[in-house]
Amino acid sequence: KHAPVEKKMTSVKKNVVLNPPVAAVVKCDVLDVRGQGSFTGEVITHVKKGESVTVLEETTLEHVRPNEPAQWSRIVMPTNTPVWVNAEFIEPESKAVRVKKVNVRGGPGENYSVVARLDKGTVVREIRKQQGWLEIETPANAFAFVASEYLDKQAAATPAFAVAEAPHPSTPLPPVETAPAPQAPSP
Repeated sequence: KHAPVEKKMTSVKKNVVLNPPVAAVVKCDVLDVRGQGSFTGEVITHVKKGESVTVLEETTLEHVRPNEPAQWSRIVMPTNTPVWVNAEFIEPESKAVRVKKVNVRGGPGENYSVVARLDKGTVVREIRKQQGWLEIETPANAFAFVASEYLDKQAAATPAFAVAEAPHPSTPLPPVETAPAPQAPSP
């Protein structure tokens, strides 16, 4: 007879992208901001009670470890969070990405979570260099994860009136028509 096979615990998950993203306020004193939506994700920074975050996506883990939250929110990375890129992929003088895409990580090494990607030509703002890695200013597309239970999500506001969509930057604007100046009555 064969020994019973242990079932491997997998983190099958369900993702819900929020479109548009939703604002939320932190409910606990200090909330860990992680590189992944689970306790296996390294803590990258913290947010404090009353601070606002933008929720991009909600994830529900189907299999969780004891005392681990099942619901996680992917948020816009708080500004001034240390994020890192491999210096080998950045032009030394211009600080532009020199490869097709480069991973932005939560720490100085490949063992840290990917929190964003930057395209070739994107210029980064270097903060410091450490053992072949550059700490850079947080890019706008960087994200992280927090346990959803510690957020108070704000209801999305419904616009009271329709707003005309702005034209694409390459679309020429229609000419502005001006009315002729009023004529003074003749004496």
